[in-house]
Amino acid sequence: MLIGLVLGSFYALIAAGYTVIYGTVRLINFAHGDVYMIGAFVGALGFGFLSPLGVGPALVMSVLGTLLATAIVGFLIRLLLARLDSAPGSFSPIIAAVGISLVLENGAFHLWGSAPAAFPLVMPADGRKIALTLAAGIAVLLATDYWIARTKFGIAMRAVGSDHGATRLMGIRVEYVLYVTFAVFSAIAGLTGYLAGSYYGSIQFSMGFALGLKGFTAAVLGGMGNVRGALVGGLVLGFVEAFGGGWLGTEWTDVIAFSFLIAVLTLRPSGLLGETVVQRM
Repeated sequence: MLIGLVLGSFYALIAAGYTVIYGTVRLINFAHGDVYMIGAFVGALGFGFLSPLGVGPALVMSVLGTLLATAIVGFLIRLLLARLDSAPGSFSPIIAAVGISLVLENGAFHLWGSAPAAFPLVMPADGRKIALTLAAGIAVLLATDYWIARTKFGIAMRAVGSDHGATRLMGIRVEYVLYVTFAVFSAIAGLTGYLAGSYYGSIQFSMGFALGLKGFTAAVLGGMGNVRGALVGGLVLGFVEAFGGGWLGTEWTDVIAFSFLIAVLTLRPSGLLGETVVQRM
């Protein structure tokens, strides 16, 4: 059960990024999973470099460095995609996002190789590992939900998702909101990569593809565009994989996860909590 919660928190954090970016620009950012991978490698390099300072300072500084680096990556992704937004109905932004994903993944392959690398900070191999990871994941989930639902920026972000033109007339700087949204949720993806590296003890260049695909699945499962749906979808998917893998074996987890997704969408095409759809006049 606890392992399912840990796995589900990883999925939920990535799903939140997919669904918020989709809600603001109506774009599936397929590079989002690879930002998670970049966060894991940046965190590993940062902690390894700073480890002579001691575990505490190295941990704090490497986490901050990971957040900053992945926020910059998210900002640059938005900068590249912004030039393609002016073509309604065009598939160019989606293809560009896929291209960015391949660039990040293959760049990591050439920089760090194909073999799994050890993460320099590994949590204790006992119940504390699950407790610490789960506490960190839930804390970030709650902070993300509060930021979107309760803060002025979260309100502005939801307004931008409803109608870009109307929000501009109301004085909201739409591009500023979009750039900050990409940067913040990329930083959250990077932090998730750091947590995953510390939890599993190893990282590799392809880790973003699988986690990104499951995060996207969780977003669809919960209801694309619905932030709390993404969080619920991630946790549910983690539980389903954990129980299904324990019952049939870990080699069946992907079959179980996607079969569950198909079954849910057959009964509820808009996801568990429903897609947030705004009617534009």
